[in-house]
Amino acid sequence: GAAVLARLTPGRLAGLADAWAAPGVPPPAPLRQLLKSAVAVRLREMDVRGLIAVSTILGGDERDPAEADLVLFWQGWMKGVVDACRVVGWGRCYAALREVQRWRDSSGARADGGVSSLAETVFQGVVAEQLCAAAGAAPLELLIELGRSVPRDGAVASRIEPSLRGRVEQCLRGGGLSLMAAVAVADGETLVRCAPGSRLWSSLTRVISAQLCSPHAIDLFCRCRPSPLLRTAILELLSGWRALELQMRLA
Repeated sequence: GAAVLARLTPGRLAGLADAWAAPGVPPPAPLRQLLKSAVAVRLREMDVRGLIAVSTILGGDERDPAEADLVLFWQGWMKGVVDACRVVGWGRCYAALREVQRWRDSSGARADGGVSSLAETVFQGVVAEQLCAAAGAAPLELLIELGRSVPRDGAVASRIEPSLRGRVEQCLRGGGLSLMAAVAVADGETLVRCAPGSRLWSSLTRVISAQLCSPHAIDLFCRCRPSPLLRTAILELLSGWRALELQMRLA
């Protein structure tokens, strides 16, 4: 029963859940309850895809709603992931954000950001919420990705925008702003408002132009697909071979 399932490795447990979550007849209620008990034991060891598969099974029967328990599972799991990422790097948080967003999108969440599925509840109420709480330590690129995945006029966006702006300004003062992040902010692809000609715009264009010191960097800039306005601003700041290289690549 539950003891047998609990002895399975997280990978095997996730694989079993993934197989049960495939289209077809859902497992009976007693089997779902056994799975729930096993997951409670191995929760911290599971990866995001396995937990999504489990959630698809346990939340898939309206006669036996388990959403509250599943949200608690996700809260405990995500807290452990964030705590670990503070020490070993943020890869699992990137994975959690992307996989839960994909799950949300495939579950038919409403475009206006309203909660219309378990996946949307997990995305906004757990993953986004805990990443907002970790905004002071999380990488800027992770915050940018989070901002892109939520409605601009939603609650998550209003929470993350001040932290995102503060991190951008901090990086501009002390260095460390990546080329891709600088282009994204300058082109208005993030929650940070950046009007052409503003002080922030001027600072970003200087940072971008300073990083275009090799053909590889110029190629990366072009692959970021900068807007025509940003291209022009950067070309005006470059000279010599750098200006020629960029002109050739943009031609």
